[in-house]
Amino acid sequence: MPPFRLKCSAGAIALSLALAFAACNPKSGQKAGSPKPADNSRISLHWPGTYIGTAPCSDCEGILTEVRLRADNTYEMAIQHMGKSKEIYRRKGSIEWDESGNSIRLVDSDKLLGDVRYRVEENALFQLDARGKRLEGDQANMYRLVKYDADNDVREKYWKLIELHGKPISVAESQQRETHIVLKFSGRVIGSTGCNRLMGSYTLEEGNRLRFSQLASTLMSCPDVPYEGEFLKALERVDSYSLKNDTLSLSKARMAPFARFVVVYLY
Repeated sequence: MPPFRLKCSAGAIALSLALAFAACNPKSGQKAGSPKPADNSRISLHWPGTYIGTAPCSDCEGILTEVRLRADNTYEMAIQHMGKSKEIYRRKGSIEWDESGNSIRLVDSDKLLGDVRYRVEENALFQLDARGKRLEGDQANMYRLVKYDADNDVREKYWKLIELHGKPISVAESQQRETHIVLKFSGRVIGSTGCNRLMGSYTLEEGNRLRFSQLASTLMSCPDVPYEGEFLKALERVDSYSLKNDTLSLSKARMAPFARFVVVYLY
């Protein structure tokens, strides 16, 4: 995983102007350019916690990523290349903050892997590019990790299918993929039917309204996944969801849930 660095945001520019004004005020006692203690992420945000998300992947369904930040400035990180390998890569080490207190560098304790950098924001981590700059446009949200259970958000989480029309779903030993979905911040849904790669769009509205559209999948034949067609039809009918603890239920109106999922953790 390549190293990443920081880019100043519009908020940082506004902060610089505020500091310049304070420096002109003899009563402030603050030097120009020195940040105010409560104006950075390290001090003003409750940043310790678990962050999860799925980054784009050129040769797999997505890179499932989980980062655990601790208040003692240590971390654990795990990634898995979905649909390509069941192997989970882990790393741990120390957290180093930049001078502004707004971005972090995750240093590998074994010194075998390159450092990873994130911009720390409210309930989210934004991965930075090789130049230390934050990506712009739609790409920015593609590299976003969300703090687990922040506002009960269902997005950017790996939801594994455990029940379809009331029947438990298990993964056969010969099955390379498990059935799952990930609702990206971009409005795209990605995942797997348990056999084929799944893609499409979705909309979220108030009142736990959820609808899928333009669903498509690859066309491999997989006898070990007899419920594939039934799963796709269920997604097309969904218009609402409910969330309880780690379980996501998809249904239509007041009907019994079509499908149930659980969040997958790498730790």
